[in-house]
Amino acid sequence: MLQPVGALGRRVRQTTAGVVTTLEFVGAGLRATALMPRGARGYSFGASVRQIYFTAVQAIPIVTSLAFIMGLVVVGQARAQSARLGVGSGIGDLLATVLVRDLGPLFTAIVVVGRSGTAIGAEVASYQALGELRALEALGVDPVQLLLPPRVIACSVSLAILTMFFDASALIGGMVGSRWFIAMSTDAYLRSIQLSLTAHDVFTVIARAALLGAGIGGTACYAGLKAGYAPSEIPRSATRGVVRALMFVFVATAVLTIIPLVWSR
Repeated sequence: MLQPVGALGRRVRQTTAGVVTTLEFVGAGLRATALMPRGARGYSFGASVRQIYFTAVQAIPIVTSLAFIMGLVVVGQARAQSARLGVGSGIGDLLATVLVRDLGPLFTAIVVVGRSGTAIGAEVASYQALGELRALEALGVDPVQLLLPPRVIACSVSLAILTMFFDASALIGGMVGSRWFIAMSTDAYLRSIQLSLTAHDVFTVIARAALLGAGIGGTACYAGLKAGYAPSEIPRSATRGVVRALMFVFVATAVLTIIPLVWSR
């Protein structure tokens, strides 16, 4: 009788400890960013630029290809359900709602987690396993201040950039699909998109992507910094970082999608 209660208590304690540790890490990251010495800002800027090049620039081909295909698929599926959806008049609203506002940041974040989240987690874990972080601490350098801010900022900026490329490519794919599947003229398609998307939607998507990117970078760094000192901890930390980053992405996307619906009631 007492075993289930004890197991529940242990689970609650572990969850509470994990939440507290995460909040402490977030606070340490904010403090490290705010108190960064002037001499370290140049290094942080260079590291951010290199991370943006890897995370954003090198990922543009795969993101745009995926988005183009998804635009075609959405229009093709809508064509199959055209009798119920009235796709001829609502294709712009369909694409704006399904791809641009919701799935654009989500799918782009998944790509970033798979590419950059894994790389960041493994990189930081390797510093830990090889003793480089202990050497930095012995020299009086804060590893959190050195590693966290440039990667979080770079992931935030990169995901915002990639989301814009994703949305643009998805809309182009939707335009091609509308021509092929429903014989919709380009002018009619563009008018439909113009009526469905506003400047507020664009800014909201960019802000959501930036938030998801910051969470991905922070989660990957956290997993790497919490790695053990054995070389076998490197792949384990990378895997933990990816899993936690994906959980963050899906939970944050759900919350950011539900809040406006509840707020507008």
